[in-house]
Amino acid sequence: MGNIPVCKTPDLSTAVHRVGNSDHYHENCEFLLEVSGEITSTVNGVSDRLAAGDIVFINSSSLHSLTELSADHEHRDIYISNARLRGICISLFDADFYDHLTSKGALVKIKTDGGEFSSVISRLIDLELAASLAVSEKDLETNRRCMLAVIVQLLGVYYEQINSENSVTPHWLVEFLRTIQTPDVFSRSVDEIISMSGYSHTHFCAIFKKYFSKSFKTYINELRVAYARSMLVSTDSSVLDISLTVGYSSLSHFIQCFKKSTGITPGQYRAANM
Repeated sequence: MGNIPVCKTPDLSTAVHRVGNSDHYHENCEFLLEVSGEITSTVNGVSDRLAAGDIVFINSSSLHSLTELSADHEHRDIYISNARLRGICISLFDADFYDHLTSKGALVKIKTDGGEFSSVISRLIDLELAASLAVSEKDLETNRRCMLAVIVQLLGVYYEQINSENSVTPHWLVEFLRTIQTPDVFSRSVDEIISMSGYSHTHFCAIFKKYFSKSFKTYINELRVAYARSMLVSTDSSVLDISLTVGYSSLSHFIQCFKKSTGITPGQYRAANM
């Protein structure tokens, strides 16, 4: 590493930074969360412009530098040892995931929505404060475990992200399925829902079954029953009202579909979960 400095940071800790940094290595792996402003992060000679809400992962063997692009720049780091990261990846995900994270050419950018990002930042601020106020080793160990939970959350988001990107399922189909997850949509007739895709009924059903090994009608019934189950335990709506809400015009048909899926009737399900 020659004369390039190595940033020494505690395993399972977090810190906030408001200035850039010239070329450096890391003693531990790092998650960088851009809180506000903009900055250029350069990893092994490859630059990436980061704005508020962006999250990147930098492994401990990477050469890293940060160049401020705005005066209001602020980013927060989370640090984890390479050995601990490897153990988590192997025990909770897989060895290939660890290899991907630590390969020298990997660009690891974790995508979260605004709500999840804000929640993570708020949690990290609380954990940093708690660590500074800890009065015993037990307090510090609890804090480290909570920090580990945040790291696992971010790794889980990224694991899902890369597997989704590598999925053979057509992107348009995944996006379409996302749009029909609410009862105001899946309560409609199957023909009406399919018409929203822009494909013919026959073509759509053939494509769906190719990728999911079930009929689209079965998938819609599964959505309806899952939502009905939640309504049975979280509301006092009648079974008839629930059947109408999720899209069954016939109460007997709803009960039949529900029992086929769960093994019991809606009334029995409610009684068992109250």
